[in-house]
Amino acid sequence: MVKIYSSPLQEIYYDEENSIIKNIWLAVDIKFGDMKLEMQNWMDKFREKQPKFMLTDSSYGIVVPTDIQDWIVSFLFPEVIEKGVSKYAIILSEEFFAQLSVEQMFDEIRDDSDTGFKQYNFENEADAMKWLLK
Repeated sequence: MVKIYSSPLQEIYYDEENSIIKNIWLAVDIKFGDMKLEMQNWMDKFREKQPKFMLTDSSYGIVVPTDIQDWIVSFLFPEVIEKGVSKYAIILSEEFFAQLSVEQMFDEIRDDSDTGFKQYNFENEADAMKWLLK
């Protein structure tokens, strides 16, 4: 994977061979405005690369408040699904509230049979990558 974006809050990588975009959250508490900016930066890279698969590493323990969860789901996922992403793997933190905030965000879009979009959570990157590439 090649790093295509870096900030104090996240890094974004792209694996051209497997068509995977990966982001790693580097902070625990992120203000709404900063999260919005980082998601817009992510979306710019997504549009540029047009990957088939997505991977997010949130193991650092980011807790996503509900107002930000709603914004992310409405901002990000209609376009991601429309562009044909079929699988989205998330590496969860061991911290309970961080896990819960990420799981809540994807409850309504986790497995959408109408679009073929699937989202699953993992404890480590190796398992996430196996699932993405099978």
